[in-house]
Amino acid sequence: MRTVLCSILFLGIMAPATAALAQSDQPAHEMDLALTYNPQYRDATNGNKFWTRGGGGEFSAGLYRGLGVVAAVSINYAPNINGTGVNLTTYTPAFGPRYTWSHHKVAIFGEGLVGVSEGTSVFPATGGAQTTAHTFAAQAGGGIDLRLSKDVAFRPIQASWLRTGFPNGASNVQNSLQLGVGVVFRLHH
Repeated sequence: MRTVLCSILFLGIMAPATAALAQSDQPAHEMDLALTYNPQYRDATNGNKFWTRGGGGEFSAGLYRGLGVVAAVSINYAPNINGTGVNLTTYTPAFGPRYTWSHHKVAIFGEGLVGVSEGTSVFPATGGAQTTAHTFAAQAGGGIDLRLSKDVAFRPIQASWLRTGFPNGASNVQNSLQLGVGVVFRLHH
């Protein structure tokens, strides 16, 4: 719950600030809201590999000549991981810089994000198992947007590496490949 409140507070602070910066340096189409389907292939480095399914949203604003910022949130779920009867739900808000190269109807972007990830599952802990855990999250990746109209773009691919550190009884490291496909709405002011 603390992570959710921090995410809402962060987005509440960042949205007006980035909007003000974007107004002074960039045209109106430099602010976007993206909604994506983003499954993750999770590798817990202890031999436990599985897919999660999920979705996400992000708000991005261009600041200067392709450089911008992005705030992203993803929620993922895996039922009955590898037949163990254990479920996993993760909630990951993150933010950071993004660089976008645009040419006609194509925009290619790369980004590096940091944040936290909150998980609900069965996590090994000293003195027994715990049902929730919080960890630092680092994410690096990029994607392509294809403009369909002045206000809408299609994101055929987004791919990123996501590293988290949930307790797992071994290395406490998870490296995930997060894929995405979605729709992008251009916000005008």
